[in-house]
Amino acid sequence: MFVPVWLLVVGGVAIAVLVMVLLRRSGGGDMLDQQRRNTPASPIPMIQPQSDDAYLLSRPGVREAMQNPNKIEAIKLVRQATGLGLSEAKDLVERYTGR
Repeated sequence: MFVPVWLLVVGGVAIAVLVMVLLRRSGGGDMLDQQRRNTPASPIPMIQPQSDDAYLLSRPGVREAMQNPNKIEAIKLVRQATGLGLSEAKDLVERYTGR
């Protein structure tokens, strides 16, 4: 029995296309959608860096750390509360402590 080569190629391509379509449907979306669905929410509520500084000073421990000479602890608490970088948090603490 002789089967033409072009018929084998067309059949192989058709099967490959069907497999790709079926795999794409069962995948549940593209990779970015899957990552967004599987990423847990941040345990620390983030506030915007330009938000109200009174809120920041009302956080437990931040005001006490700024009043005490423990500037490093104040910077750490500010970074946790705001999500700021190290230099931005340091500038914020220095602006309120005057050092």
